[in-house]
Amino acid sequence: MSVVSYKQENFIGIITIERPEALNALNSQVLDELNSTFANIDLETTRVVLLTGSGTKSFVAGADIAEMSTLNSDEGTKFGYKGNEVFRKIETFPLPVIAVINGFALGGGCELAMSCDFRICSENAIFGQPEVGLGITPGFGGTQRLARLIGLGKAKELIYTANNIKANVALDIGLVNYVYPQENLMAEAMKLAGKIAKNAPFAVRACKKAINEGINVDIDRAIIIEQKLFGSCFATEDQKVGMKAFLDKVKDVLNKAEIPFDEFLEIKQNPTIKNCKDGLEAFKKSGADFIVAVGGGSVMDTSKAIGIVYNNPSFADIKSLEGIANTTKKSVPIIALPTTCGTAAEVTINYVITVEEENRKIVCVDPKDIPVVAIVDAELMQSMPQKTITSTGMDTLTHAIEGYITKGAHVISDMFEVQAIELIAKHLRGAVKDKNIVDMEGMSIGQYVAGMGFSNVGLGIVHSMAHPLGGVYDIAHGVANALLLPIVMEYNMPVCIDKYGNIAKAMGVDTTNMSKEEAAKAAIDAVRQLAIDVNILQTLRELNIPKEGLARLAKDALADVCTGGNPREVTYEDILKLYEIAY
Repeated sequence: MSVVSYKQENFIGIITIERPEALNALNSQVLDELNSTFANIDLETTRVVLLTGSGTKSFVAGADIAEMSTLNSDEGTKFGYKGNEVFRKIETFPLPVIAVINGFALGGGCELAMSCDFRICSENAIFGQPEVGLGITPGFGGTQRLARLIGLGKAKELIYTANNIKANVALDIGLVNYVYPQENLMAEAMKLAGKIAKNAPFAVRACKKAINEGINVDIDRAIIIEQKLFGSCFATEDQKVGMKAFLDKVKDVLNKAEIPFDEFLEIKQNPTIKNCKDGLEAFKKSGADFIVAVGGGSVMDTSKAIGIVYNNPSFADIKSLEGIANTTKKSVPIIALPTTCGTAAEVTINYVITVEEENRKIVCVDPKDIPVVAIVDAELMQSMPQKTITSTGMDTLTHAIEGYITKGAHVISDMFEVQAIELIAKHLRGAVKDKNIVDMEGMSIGQYVAGMGFSNVGLGIVHSMAHPLGGVYDIAHGVANALLLPIVMEYNMPVCIDKYGNIAKAMGVDTTNMSKEEAAKAAIDAVRQLAIDVNILQTLRELNIPKEGLARLAKDALADVCTGGNPREVTYEDILKLYEIAY
């Protein structure tokens, strides 16, 4: 008979220990079932977990004394190991876990509660570590977590005396976050979990990881941990859970039109060849006639690879699509619904895929991959976290500037790119600040217009240098572009100084009475200031890129397909120097 149950309500998972006759005491079976229950939680459909005990008398009254009473030293050690292993799994579980404490939380019960992210309790809750009264120490992390939560002196007092404390005292010393009447406890827990579930799921998970890992190291290393996780949030538009709410809207439209569909959600930031191959098999199995690509660049790039290979099976290895591939048939029809204001993948001939075993990105260029329909709607982009708006917005600016100065630029592409720069300079700050619809509309149009330009004329070494940062170190593409853009602009300035004056004007700079050189420098300063204003990291060091890895990055960047479009010729040494400046 099972002693742990699991149910789910929307994005909230609820785990209940079901031993009311034993006050939900922890025995080996409970620990084993807790372990398996957490292992089987679907991380893609769940955002918060509530952990509670059945009944109104007890959360968990402790470890099962009947089971422990006969244990010898070795058996006791093994039992302690089992409990600590499970509790540590809960503590490091990717999703937030809230202990909902409805009565006794003693010994192992208090330790179980402390392994959760935080605790709420009923007014009748009782807490304590009574183990010394039984001739043992706390064995499931109590001597460690209690001191970390309430301070060394108070923890020692409670453990040494074996005193129990009531809910109000637990609240006063910081052991619990809230106290509620018993009858309201679960409703309040659901309300709190619902508030967490509404936030960007990837960001919440990253916050938990940053706190858990950072608290146990010195501040310098902790900051590096935070910086890395901070950077990883910049491309979360392609996280399937984060898109679920909008996907539901798309599915509603398809259902109402009585159009059958299947879903493929296994796409990561910086999509891989495996993502593409898995998606291709899913598409074949579905028998679908077309692809609806909902998301950012990662989703659309994967969709393009799937669509091209399906109709050109000789390129099934994906790698052979690098550069300008000799495909003969158009892609499967793609309907693109961009949810980010950066990539313009819905209107370009390009897609970028990561070759994992080689830690590099391949750039594929094929006019046959352009979506047949693109629905660009600012409202679709308002659900993005601010950090994603920042990253993708700066990606758009990079597209516009590189497309404007590339070797292939012409009068028509220039028209698109100058307009895009003006829109981004006018609207990005406001979009990042509060996601108001006026600025989001400006960014949605800006990214689309920029794509209309650069898709026809190419890019330059900002993208060449950003691609290996994503391929080798999984840095979000927009973050890499934004960091490198002003540095590369300084390098390119001697050969396109006239255009830089126009960039300055498009960025809102009054260039009256400025020389060409002054206007060009003003353009670079304006780009750098915009990146600072929207909180883009300014050095590769802040992204935790090892300096010894710069040589590899420079080699890959030189070989990148975008390098040939740069307005100024570059060598390996030039690119390495630019990485060193960025460091």
